[in-house]
Order: sequence, then C-alpha cells, then structure tokens
Amino acid sequence: MRLIDNEYRVLREENNRLKHNHRSMEERVAENKEKIKLNNQLSYQEAGSKSTKKCVVLKTSTRQTVFLPVPGLVDAETLKPGDLVGVN
Repeated sequence: MRLIDNEYRVLREENNRLKHNHRSMEERVAENKEKIKLNNQLSYQEAGSKSTKKCVVLKTSTRQTVFLPVPGLVDAETLKPGDLVGVN
C-alpha cells in the first residue's frame, strides 16, 4: 500500500510540473503571436497610386537596396539624399 501511495505522489507531482510547463509554454506562444502580429510588414503601395505618403529607398553599407513603404521612426520629410540612417 505504501509503495502505491509513493508512486501516486510522484506521478501527481510530475503531473503538476507538466501542467506548469504547459501553461508557461502557452503564455510564451501567446506572447510570440502578439509580437508577430505587431511586426507584420505592411504591403507595398500599388504602382500608380496617388497617395502623398512618403516612402524611402535606402542603400545599406553592405550594398543592399531596400524599399521602405513605411519609413517608421525616420521622418521622411527631413531626409535628403546622402543622409545616414541606422537600420537593423
């Protein structure tokens, strides 16, 4: 009887540990889904649209050319050709 009680206690503790891990993983998945939702890139503007919204084309130090339909934190109104902008 004592062996069965000990085994029951061990299994119950393991079950509680697994439930805790499951809850923490679900929280991480929810956080990651929220981050993905926030970081989704907006689609490019269609060619020929008459929007007055400014876009930015920049060339990185690794010689990559990048089109940014939404400049983000950079104020596109104050940029001039040749300005240095930090990108990540």
